[in-house]
This record gives sequence, structure tokens and C-alpha cells, in this order.
Amino acid sequence: METAPRTPATPRYRRGQESRERILAAALDAFGHKGLEAASTRDIAGAAQVNLPAIQYYFGNKEGLYLACAEHIVSTYAGATLAAGEAAKRTLTEDPSPETCRAELAKLLTTLARFLVSADDTRSWSLFVQRELAKPGPAFDILFERLWSPGVELVAYLLAGVRGKSRPGAETRLEAIQMISGITTFASGRAAIERFLPPGTAIADQLCQLVERQIADIKG
Repeated sequence: METAPRTPATPRYRRGQESRERILAAALDAFGHKGLEAASTRDIAGAAQVNLPAIQYYFGNKEGLYLACAEHIVSTYAGATLAAGEAAKRTLTEDPSPETCRAELAKLLTTLARFLVSADDTRSWSLFVQRELAKPGPAFDILFERLWSPGVELVAYLLAGVRGKSRPGAETRLEAIQMISGITTFASGRAAIERFLPPGTAIADQLCQLVERQIADIKG
């Protein structure tokens, strides 16, 4: 059966998408720095250069906008790490050697490190996520079930594989959390980190090298 050709996006549709994206960007910045309660939808609308009813039109209400921010974070992280994550999952189904697990762990975590340090918006995202970790709110379940839990489990299984084990225990999961948290700190604390380093330092490259050395030092 032939499918009808896709209708090109109209200028009005494109403007609508652009407005929605500006609202999300402004909301991520506001929620990341101030939290759900303190952030003002009026200020978010002003930063996004839209009128206040636009937030209601696209997101329903303030909590709907907050949840949309969480969904945006999850989908963006997933897209950035998809190839490395899928490769690691395939490796784990093939009874891999410790060195293969070590290599896949390095690929996965350096991919995450480069994304977090190189992307422009990750500081706001990291602050948003940290707030939900410190004080669970409406977005906690979205972030836990679709971001934290899958990520921690994958890293934990790779760590277990490095040590020749088929499954991780509680200590290995804590180790996975520690490794991931160490990388995410470079996104939320980038302004302070830059002051410790010479001007022009390629932070992403330096962080990836550090991650690779840490993984190489893991005892089998």
C-alpha cells in the first residue's frame, strides 16, 4: 500500500516548535537554579519571549512543564549515549571477557563525559537532576525509572564483568553510582572547575583521559 507523502511543516508549525523549545530551555534553567516552587512561570515566559498563556497551551500548567523538562532530559541523555549503551548491552549478552567489559565501560563513560562537558545546556540539566535526587519531586519517578536505574545497572553489570562476575552486588552498584556522579559533577560545577585549569584547557578530553585511567586501574 502506498503511503501519502508527508506534508511539509508549515511556518506556523515551525514557529510553534521553536516557541516550545524556547520555553523548555528557559524552564530547565529556572527549575535547575531555583527549583519547582521558586521558579516563576511569568519569568520563564519572559525568558522564552512568549506570553504566559503559551505555557498553558503547550504544557498545561507549571507541573506539566516541569515533567516535560524531565522527559526532555531523559530523551536527550538517551540519544547522546544510545550507541554506546546498546553496544554495551549486546556485549553483556555474549559472555564477555573482563577486558571486553572494561573496554565497553570505557566507551560508555567517556561518551557520557564528553556529552556532559561539551553540550551547552547540561549544567541546567544537571542541577535539575540533582534537585530531584536531593528532594524527590514530581519528576523523580521519570528520572529514576528511565535514566538513573538503567544507567546505574548497565555500569554496575560492566563493572561486575570486569571482575569476572555475572551479576553486580550492592557494593558494585554503589561504585557505579560513584563513577557516574563523579562525571556529572563536571557539568554542574564546570564554572568552578575551569578556575583550577589553565585557560583553553580541553576539559572534555582531560576528563575522558581521567575516566579511562580510572577504569584501567580497576582490579579484575
